[in-house]
Amino acid sequence: MTLPQAEALEAGMELPDDVLQKETVLYTVLDKPAVPAILLCVEEWHLDNFPEKVNVETFPFSPRKASHELIAWMFNEIRIIYLGETEVPNE
Repeated sequence: MTLPQAEALEAGMELPDDVLQKETVLYTVLDKPAVPAILLCVEEWHLDNFPEKVNVETFPFSPRKASHELIAWMFNEIRIIYLGETEVPNE
């Protein structure tokens, strides 16, 4: 992982205290910092109903629940790669 990718991923992993203290957090607040990291790490897109050129402006944010689930899944998979051996799996 490159430095820009790692920095974007770390930025996506941090949420401001005011967000963490809210009882309800909107999906967009969680997803907005994750998308730049995803875009830096994903080289090709082969998804149905996705724009041909994916960037921050064209990344689909609706339907909101499905988009959030995709973003959360992708971000977590990239996070797993980034953390690598720093997390010891439960044995």
